[in-house]
Formats: sequence, C-alpha cells, structure tokens
Amino acid sequence: CLSRGLGDVYKRQRIFYHLFEKEHALLKDIRFSGLWAAKLELAQTRILEDRDCLGAEVTELIHQFSFAPQRFESFYTPLVDFLIILPAIVVMLKSIAEDGRDYLAQNRAIHSPDAMTGQFVLDTGLVADYAALAVRLIRAFDLHDKDPATTYRLLAEWRERLRNLFIGGSIARTPSFAAGEAGAGAAAKTATQIALEQIDYIAEVDYKGRVQDFMAVPPKAMVQESLRAMKPVVES
Repeated sequence: CLSRGLGDVYKRQRIFYHLFEKEHALLKDIRFSGLWAAKLELAQTRILEDRDCLGAEVTELIHQFSFAPQRFESFYTPLVDFLIILPAIVVMLKSIAEDGRDYLAQNRAIHSPDAMTGQFVLDTGLVADYAALAVRLIRAFDLHDKDPATTYRLLAEWRERLRNLFIGGSIARTPSFAAGEAGAGAAAKTATQIALEQIDYIAEVDYKGRVQDFMAVPPKAMVQESLRAMKPVVES
C-alpha cells in the first residue's frame, strides 16, 4: 500500500526509470561501465577539492550503488547517494559530453541531464524521505512480540508526522530521521535538505552548448509544488 501510493501519486516511477530502470539509466551506466565509474571517481575528487565535501558533509568517495527494485525498503540509500554525488555526476557528464571519441557515450552524456531538473532532484529527496519514514513504520510492526494495543497509537503518530513534514513543510528543516540508513555524514540531514543544498551548489551547467539551469524555478516554488503533489499521498 505504501509503495503503490508513492508510485501512483508521486512520480516515483519517473525517478526510478531515469536513474535505475531504462536501458541506459544513469546509475545503471555508472554501475556497469568501468570507464564511467572511473570518471565519476575523478569528478568526486574534483568536487572534494572545491568544497571539501561531496554534499551533506560526506568527505569520502562513493564507489558503488546497489538497488533491489523488488524490495520497497531498499531504495533510500541509493537515492541519497545519488543526491550526495550529484555535483560530481554533473562534472562527469560534462567531461564525457566534451569528449568526441565515443559518439554514443557523448550523446548519452549530453542528453542525460534533460530529466534532471531542479524539480526532479527535489522530488528525489522527498521520495527518499517518505521511504525512510515508511520503512520505520513497517519495522515498528515487524516484531515477534508486538503489542496489538499500540497499533492505533503508532499509526496516529505516523500520520501526524507525515502531515507536519510533508504538508506543513518541516521536511526541509527537520534533522534526519533516517540515521543508519546512509553514510554517517548524510544522517545529519534529510534527503530533501541535501537535494536543496545540491541544487543551490550546482545552479547551472553548460553541456556542449546545452544549458541546464537547476534553479530555473525558484527553490521556494519547487518546494511548494512538491509538497502540493505529496498531499494526496499523506492524506490517503
């Protein structure tokens, strides 16, 4: 129910399609191409030299992504990892786009950012945060000796927290509730906070004459649009 609602109402399928599922999904290409993986590590090093962290105070290279689409609880970490190294991904794609030796790779790199608007990045953070909360609820029920008398309270508290975070908007200000789900540095912030910081850091990039403006829509307007889209999920 949690997974279906998120997929149907809040663009989860679009995010997963572009990052993991289509033939040349971005993170699939990085995971299964030694050349792209090597270029990404070099790009991460450049970002560390520029700002002392990749994002979310993470100061160590991220070497791999793992994702099991059949497991609803498995996608928080790869989505957060994607957000943390997003600036490095941008640098990597720019490097490949400017290298004409492999036309097919160059063409993929030029067009890969097309779907990665600022709104897409922010939506990715919100989807990851919703997933983290949903998994915490599932784990609260997945106990051998759970007291049935606590069911009503657990559900009421969860719904109230969702309303405060995703309708009230505190998701962009609340310290992470997913500690232990990702790297230690990322645990201090929500995925939504990480997304907003990376959008601000990247701002705009030029791919071989194609300008991708991650802030074409002001961040406040993006947050409002994303929370509006989340409302049916929270109230369902």
